[in-house]
Amino acid sequence: FMTLPGTLVIMIFFSTLVQMAEGATYAVTPYVSKRSLGVVSGFVGAGGSAGSSITQAIFFKGTSYPTYDGITYMGAMVIG
Repeated sequence: FMTLPGTLVIMIFFSTLVQMAEGATYAVTPYVSKRSLGVVSGFVGAGGSAGSSITQAIFFKGTSYPTYDGITYMGAMVIG
């Protein structure tokens, strides 16, 4: 989409799908271990933060990829 309204529609659609996936991930958390719910929740939350940090380090540290290629590859990794 090369127009602003088309881009906004796609962004809102993608954001909705991402929020649904996050909700599905956290919905499973209480069933892993009722006894150590806090620990499991912490690991789930920390895993997302660690994954984003590793992804940024791979695609944006150093001169391996130009910024626009890094953003493209990161988007493909998120979708795929």
